[in-house]
Amino acid sequence: MTSFASIFRSLIRSSNEPRQPYKKYECQTYHEEHCTICPAIALRYEAEVKLKDRAFKEFWSKNRLPGEPEPLAASPLGRRYRTNSKRRVFTTREGPLLGFTEMDRSGRIRPSDVIDCPIEPADHSRIYNLVQQFIDDRSGRALGRELNYVIVKGSYEQLTVLLSLKRYTPSLNTLINQLSKTITREVKPVAGIFSFLDEHSRYYMSDKADVSPQGFRKIFGTSEIIETIAGNKLAYSPLAFSQTNASLINWMVQKAAEFLKPNPQEKLYDWYCGYGVFGISLAHAYKTVHGVESSLEAVESAKGNASRLKIPNVRFTCARLDRGTVLKFPVGNETVVILDPPRNGTDQGVIEWLAEGDIKKALHLFCDTDGIPKEIERWNRCGFRPVRVLPFDMFPATDNVETMVLLEPID
Repeated sequence: MTSFASIFRSLIRSSNEPRQPYKKYECQTYHEEHCTICPAIALRYEAEVKLKDRAFKEFWSKNRLPGEPEPLAASPLGRRYRTNSKRRVFTTREGPLLGFTEMDRSGRIRPSDVIDCPIEPADHSRIYNLVQQFIDDRSGRALGRELNYVIVKGSYEQLTVLLSLKRYTPSLNTLINQLSKTITREVKPVAGIFSFLDEHSRYYMSDKADVSPQGFRKIFGTSEIIETIAGNKLAYSPLAFSQTNASLINWMVQKAAEFLKPNPQEKLYDWYCGYGVFGISLAHAYKTVHGVESSLEAVESAKGNASRLKIPNVRFTCARLDRGTVLKFPVGNETVVILDPPRNGTDQGVIEWLAEGDIKKALHLFCDTDGIPKEIERWNRCGFRPVRVLPFDMFPATDNVETMVLLEPID
């Protein structure tokens, strides 16, 4: 398989598009190096979109995928768009160090301690810099040694900070409270701070996780994050998955409705539903909506949203979707399905069950471009074909896009 990243990076290298100079501290590390994770960061965003569109069409053609991709949809925000970000805490000779995980030329992992990441809102970098200063100080090093990750998520107006800990001891409580006061004093949009135990660093918060962390504690502020989507105020737990680029969420809901053309006689399954964005936003147009999600925190948030908004025809179930559990969800020719799985795609048996049940159509979202060929091949084997293919730039400056694919039975 020809990867999207290799095509896109090759087009960047051969492009004559002018490179933009970095602003002060952008992509610069404290070790006076430059982060290389985002290959298109130096391009004008308009030029990046053109190259990505070309790269996606080439990817589709080289992998001999059926259907014709529509032009790449640009992000409303080409930079400073990330509403979810994180830093790993590395152990170094100098002490704990916050950074991205980057590969050096020999293939070894190294930290990239960027001062200002231009794909994140400025307040994210301010928070990470405050944490680094705190654990650099002799009095804060004990906390630094117990940190796995520092995570920032929320909206463009309000932020939530999560501290992932290897272990918790009573002596850390004072340090965590001191750090919380420093962050909230210096970064006013911070509305909540939490800590949780994640002994083995398995709960990264940037993708959909099946396992809930232990010892979840509120240190400061509000218990939920609020986002207005399709006119509805949706609240969700800081532990629930949320989209990386909030500037695209309302557009995604509108496009889903445009692709699916809802019918009030149809039943909608919203699988991998998170806190209910698609299901709740589209419930008015369907007979019933049933959301399924593996994260208990996300499901509880979805149930709370439906109850608060008084939406009677929607329900949510906590379950991991695999070959066994899909049998619990009957499907038929009036069934429409939205699938928005994590990066590793759907488990074996999920697509097959839907196809065998003679569903009317499916809207499959892919957050990993290189995972598309394998999943489309499964749909094709089951008698479904792509009717519409729409890539959109969920991850500006990076070598990935998200893709919305509408699939219907082959006549």
